[in-house]
Amino acid sequence: MNQTSEIYRDEKSLLHVRRICAEILDMFVPNVCASCGAKPVGHSMLCEECRIKLLNCVTLPYCPFCGTSLGPHLTSKANSGCYDCPVPMPRFRRVYRIGPYAGVLKPIIRQIKYHSQWAMIEPLTRLLAEHIPNVSQTQFDLVAPVPMFWARRILRNGNHSWMMAKCLAGKLNLPASREIIRIRNTPQQAHFCRSRRMENVKDAFKIRNPQLMSGLKILLVDDVVTTGATADEAVRTLLDAGASEVHLAVFAKAGTPVPYEDRHPESKS
Repeated sequence: MNQTSEIYRDEKSLLHVRRICAEILDMFVPNVCASCGAKPVGHSMLCEECRIKLLNCVTLPYCPFCGTSLGPHLTSKANSGCYDCPVPMPRFRRVYRIGPYAGVLKPIIRQIKYHSQWAMIEPLTRLLAEHIPNVSQTQFDLVAPVPMFWARRILRNGNHSWMMAKCLAGKLNLPASREIIRIRNTPQQAHFCRSRRMENVKDAFKIRNPQLMSGLKILLVDDVVTTGATADEAVRTLLDAGASEVHLAVFAKAGTPVPYEDRHPESKS
């Protein structure tokens, strides 16, 4: 057995043990709201108050190019995006999201990312799928995740980005693909500006079989988009392999980090 096979075997065994421990813990700890953590919810994910807040998130207008929330005085232009759009614009055609990475959404996503609460993926994915318009007209060919490096999958107890992609693909009646892989374990980007993030993720991805991407319209999936640098590099890799266009679907859009000088020129005045 080679080293890679041993790594995946150990990863699978570790996940199995942790799932058993989580199931035992659930027998003794009552279910509470995944967002506020205060109110018991039985078999539901959210209390009624947080559920209403989550549904309100999807009604908020946002920029289709970067995902930033908009308002009466914060608009998005068809040719240049909004005040928060980066320069240069990302390569993905447009963004679909549930809401901002704040309020009711943020703690739910953190439960998924850092505490292996996989059951929360399905309801969020269902909500996201319901707000991706005109799928039949757009005619995506497949759904693919922004991939995680294998070492991070072990640290996170699993591959939540692949779970999201599979679930969303099922909701949209599309195939899910793992052709794009991550070949470098890049440092966390939380406090980097966009230019530093772009440098950090350069050449971090690879396509297993580039010939399979030729001419495809792809829906790329991630949990959160911030500056769009990571997704942009994944999109570049897909386009270089022959994909015709790539759209991005995320649970949430995070605010841009400070300091951040790579915004649209109109926002710098």
